[in-house]
Amino acid sequence: PLVNQVIILSVLAVTIPPVSYDYTLLSLYAPVGLLCLSALRTPSDDQRKLVPFFLLYAIILTPQSYVILHRAHFYGELRALCLLALLILAAVRTIATPDRAKLRESLVSAT
Repeated sequence: PLVNQVIILSVLAVTIPPVSYDYTLLSLYAPVGLLCLSALRTPSDDQRKLVPFFLLYAIILTPQSYVILHRAHFYGELRALCLLALLILAAVRTIATPDRAKLRESLVSAT
């Protein structure tokens, strides 16, 4: 599906370069937008499948200067692990994109 492909490509674009600073995380906002649109269009029973995606994005996109263990900062490592988990999750779990014909029908019947 399209949303999975966009998530995978954007995560790879952030993780593959040898140096990736926080500003490169801006390229992850487009997949979050697509994920939100997908969540709005999926039935409420299937929305539970999207919770891990949103939790990982919440961890990735928040400032993580608070992750300190024995006076060592682990925010880069935590973000890298979450990006890897997001990559694996997007590769394994399909995000349903609604059929355009059904979406068009629902829009026409609503008017």
